[in-house]
This record gives sequence, C-alpha cells and structure tokens, in this order.
Amino acid sequence: MKKVIYLIILIGLITFSGCWDYREINEFSIALGLGIDKGEEKGYYISAELADIQGEGSEAELIPIVTTRHGETIFDGIQNMVTRSGQNLFWSHAMIVIVSHELAREGMTPIIDWILREGSVRSDIFVLVSLEDSAFDVMKIKSPIYNAISSHLAYTLNSHTFSPKFIPKKLWELKQELSEPGIAATLPTVRVVQDGDTKTTEIWGTAVFKKDKMIGWLDGTESFFFSMIRPVPVSGVLAQTITLEGTTGHITYELAQKKSRYIATIRDGKPHIEVEIKLEVGLADFEDVSPDIKKPEIRELLEHYLETYIHQEVLSLITKVQQEFKSDIFEFGATIHRKHPKIWRELESNWGEEFSKLDVLVTIDAVLTSSGLLSKSISLRD
Repeated sequence: MKKVIYLIILIGLITFSGCWDYREINEFSIALGLGIDKGEEKGYYISAELADIQGEGSEAELIPIVTTRHGETIFDGIQNMVTRSGQNLFWSHAMIVIVSHELAREGMTPIIDWILREGSVRSDIFVLVSLEDSAFDVMKIKSPIYNAISSHLAYTLNSHTFSPKFIPKKLWELKQELSEPGIAATLPTVRVVQDGDTKTTEIWGTAVFKKDKMIGWLDGTESFFFSMIRPVPVSGVLAQTITLEGTTGHITYELAQKKSRYIATIRDGKPHIEVEIKLEVGLADFEDVSPDIKKPEIRELLEHYLETYIHQEVLSLITKVQQEFKSDIFEFGATIHRKHPKIWRELESNWGEEFSKLDVLVTIDAVLTSSGLLSKSISLRD
C-alpha cells in the first residue's frame, strides 16, 4: 500500500512542479472519489473522499477523509467544499464517481456535463450507481483492505472478470453509449452489505437506462448472464443442479473462455438477431453425483445440461429486458445499424418498441475442455 502512496505523491509532485500555474502542492487536496446525491429540496449534496497524507518518507500514510457539502449545482457544491477547506481539489487521481439511484432516475446529463467541463477529471474514471439511500452511504464505509473506499471499489471494478456480477463502466464508455445509435446505457451498481461484525461494499447488479435516465435494474445473477451475451471478458464459476444416472446433485464449472457475437438478418422486411455464445469450461467440483468424465457420453451429457441451462437464462433475460424496459442494452440495434443501415433508418425513431418485438434466436455451444478433478470420485471401502 505504501508503494501506491508513493506513486500518488510522486505523480502529484511531478504535476505541480515547475511553473504549472505557480501553485504549491500544499494548496491542493487530492480527491480519490466523488459521490453525488440529490438535495432535500433542490440542488445537490457532494461528497468527496480526500487523501490526507500524514508523515514523511517510509512513515507516510494515507488517511482518507470524506467530506460533504451542499450546492445549488454540482460546481457550487464543489466550490463550497473548497471554501470550507481553503484548498482546491485536485481530481486527476479520482478513481470513481458514485451517483445515487434517485439522481440517476432523474438523468445523468448534468453530472456528465460537469465532469467533462472539469478538465482535470480523467475520462477513464469509473461511474457507479448507489443502491443505498445515498451515494454518501457508500462513500463513508471503511475498506477492510485498502485505506480508501475509492481504491477498494476501483480494484474490484478492475477485477470484474473473476466475479462477473456486473460490467464496469468508465466515463468515456458511458458517454459513448449515451450518444451512439442502437444501444442503451448501463452502469454497475454498488450496495452496502454486512460482513460479520462490520459493513463493507459490494458491486452487484446493473442499472438499466433509457437515454440518460435509469429505468430499471438487473440483479447480480442476471448481470452474470448479461456479461455472457455482451462481448466482454467473463471468467469465474457457474453452479448447476443436475440429475445423472438417477441421482440428483450439484456440479460447478469454471469458465475458461467465452466468445459471443451477433448476426443480424432481414427476413420479410423485418430484422432478426441471432446470439451465438461459445464457451470453454472446466469441471471444478461436484457433490452427490460422480460423473466419469472419461466417458464421451458423460461429457456430452454435461455439455448438454450446461447449454440448456445457459440458453434458458439468457433467453429469459433478453425477454425481461424487452418486455419490462424496452431498452436495448444488448446493442442489437447498433448491430442492425452497421449491417443494414437502410433498414435501421426506418426503425431508429421507434427503436424501443421495435426492440421489444425483435425476434432473437440464442445458440449456446459449450465444450468441456479440462478438469482439475479426478475423472471419477474415489470409491471408499466398506
């Protein structure tokens, strides 16, 4: 952790050295994360996690401080924070922006506009939606591993392939989704959970948007299958209950590789989408069943069980999004736009309704490639 602290200090010193604006480093507070909530009657509550570097040399320690101020606008709230502390906020090291779900339902445009106008905020900053009453409820949680909760959340977002219950989203990606035709935006969601005697944060689920407004939510399990559909890396494990040779038990697969693609066709003047998902999996664990994976028929049966299960979950998710949200988070419209631009021009103005009626075919091809287990369970003597 001290190496990280040194890196932050070093980059800050390099940035502020020389004649850059003729200001000293002690005139600034380094912001690590930002939370934005709706004001009680109007305006915004702005929360910032600041890095208070205490000590020198090898004794240096980062102490995170979360401070909150109200403002008529986001910029006004930031300025009130500066006025109270007497230090400008330096945003180049900010890693996350958390927006309350209440504010996300009203629209993300004012927030994105402020970030884009604030020249020191990087475009690769992560954006999340809080499932708690406020973004501050997340910002105030103490990280059990990292000094700063912003660092903890950023690390989790960067490691999403190991537990794909969400899809991380950076500011530039959100801006792109909001501006490009044929795709609706999504953001990962964060909540506070009890972990023994303490509380911690968990990034779990997906906020669904129509234009810039949040209109719904997918839980962590649904988000896993959302990751299956979208062209993003996925690893982790997938558990399934099966019946094998008359015995019901549990089997766990480890996802080694996943590839997905869309095929857009036009039949009778109407668009159709085929979703192809190809998986390579390993057999990680099983309970109450003893599959002999050396037998080709057993391997084929396990692959069939897995393909059937994933097909049902993926198709169920697509149907839910079509019927409940009518918001194309899968990028089907963008695929039609690229492959059949003339047809897209006829559909674009009413794509929400067209998407809800879109015929989608799902095909799953799962291959059991390896196993870290014995080919057959050990038989115990009587």
